[in-house]
Amino acid sequence: MKIRVSNLDKKYTKKGDFILKNINLELNNGIYGLIGPNGVGKTTFLHVLLGILPMTAGEIICDNDIKFASDEFYDLVGYLPQYPKFYKHFTAN
Repeated sequence: MKIRVSNLDKKYTKKGDFILKNINLELNNGIYGLIGPNGVGKTTFLHVLLGILPMTAGEIICDNDIKFASDEFYDLVGYLPQYPKFYKHFTAN
């Protein structure tokens, strides 16, 4: 699968500032990591890429006619945050 990100912007309306501005990249099959200082938009980018947050502008296209943020898309993409959050009613045995 190939994911192409074109002219991606994310703006927070409360502050009015862009956290992501004009992001352009292409991701092919593989494992990727984002490295950078706190507050530069790594988590925001991942949340937009996964459809958790809406983008302000831009486009995310998946090849093979896979619709972005569809069930088929989520079947192919994995995400493990550094500090995962769980539902309160989940328990471990």
